[in-house]
Amino acid sequence: MLVSAALAAQTSDADTASWHSYRNASGEYEFKYPDTLKPSIPTGTRCTNGDCKPVEDVSLRGQTDVGGKITVRNMLLTIQRGINPQRLPIQQWYEALAHRPLNASETVISLGGKTAIHRAMPDNATYVPLNETDVLTIAVVDGPPEWTELCDKVLSTVAVTK
Repeated sequence: MLVSAALAAQTSDADTASWHSYRNASGEYEFKYPDTLKPSIPTGTRCTNGDCKPVEDVSLRGQTDVGGKITVRNMLLTIQRGINPQRLPIQQWYEALAHRPLNASETVISLGGKTAIHRAMPDNATYVPLNETDVLTIAVVDGPPEWTELCDKVLSTVAVTK
C-alpha cells in the first residue's frame, strides 16, 4: 500500500542526493526521482465538454522484474485545474466529490507541505491542493514491494512550490 512507513518517515536528503529534480512548467510543484525512472511529459491539449486545456501530466516510468518477467510500471502526476471551484479544504472537497466521509482506505496525510488525501483502494491515488482551486493527483500502478517503496520515496520528495 502506498504511504507506507517509508513515506511516513520521509526520505532524507542523503537518500536522494544523486537523484534528478523535476519542476513542472508552471513551477507549482517539484519532486526528485532516481535514474531508474524516466519522466515522460506529453504535450497537446485535453478537451472535456468542449473545454480544452493544455495537458499537464508527468509520467514516471520504471521497470520491475518479477520472476524473469519485465513489467513497465507507471507513476502519473496530473494537475486538475479548477476542480475545486468552491475552494474547499482538501478533505471537504474529496468528501463532497465522493458523496461520503473518508473510509478505511482513505487517509489524511501531509505531502509537499500541504494536507492531502491518500486513497489506497482501488487505485493508490493521492490528492494534494496546489492552490485554492487546482489539485495535483498522483496515481501509482500497483507493483511488487520494491516498486511501492520506490514510489513512496519519490512521493516523499514532492513539494508544492507556489
